[in-house]
Amino acid sequence: SLARADLLEKSLGRLTEHHDALRLRFKRETQGWEQRIAARENQRVFECVDLSSLTPEAQTAEIKRITDEAQPSLHLSEGPIIRAVYFDLGAGRPHRLLIVIHHLAVDGVSWRILLDDLRRTYEQLCRGEEVKLPPKTLSFKRWSELLGSHVQSGAVHQELEYWTAEPRWNVGQLPVDRVGDNTAG
Repeated sequence: SLARADLLEKSLGRLTEHHDALRLRFKRETQGWEQRIAARENQRVFECVDLSSLTPEAQTAEIKRITDEAQPSLHLSEGPIIRAVYFDLGAGRPHRLLIVIHHLAVDGVSWRILLDDLRRTYEQLCRGEEVKLPPKTLSFKRWSELLGSHVQSGAVHQELEYWTAEPRWNVGQLPVDRVGDNTAG
């Protein structure tokens, strides 16, 4: 169990090294939000929780408590924006792995890629092999640079009239269940 947790922690470390978006940082500046990619993740991403001495009911309650705390513990400016918790439930019980990633860094397609890379990394480490992940396609940093260059080139100005045309502003009202302010409360 400890060996499994150690391999998972190493696998997650490799994952955050390989995928720039898992090291994103956002900071509010006077001119707006600034985004950067940390060179490495210096915050603790992985935690192993031993629940083997608890009853199944107490394990469920503790898993829920830790799970409820995981998402709010992500920190956009200081990191990490990914956390993983490995729950050791004892011999004869399936262990659990919780992974949370801030929604600014992951979507449905990205989850599949990350989980596949995590599986691949874990299996390679289990076999004592060198970790080899698929080569990066276009890094998030490079994509951002290219997007900025595209905007600076003026090419997007040709599309401005299309996106700001009158028909795009004349949209009907969405149906509502009741009248009032749309608040989180």
